Amino acid sequence: MLFRSVLGAGTLDAKTARLYTLLFGRRPTTRELAVAREFLSAQPPDEAWPRYAHGLMMTNEFVFVD
Repeated sequence: MLFRSVLGAGTLDAKTARLYTLLFGRRPTTRELAVAREFLSAQPPDEAWPRYAHGLMMTNEFVFVD
């Protein structure tokens, strides 16, 4: 369900923004978008988004609430 929502978002930046909105309730920073572009372009296409989403779900921002 998460991936279908993200993958239907259009451009790589739009997909990244959608994922950040779903996981963190905010838009990604310019730096976070650059990191996403770099990471996603270096991964096999069928594994890129699941790996990226799993990485974001392991961050402190996702796991802990301030």
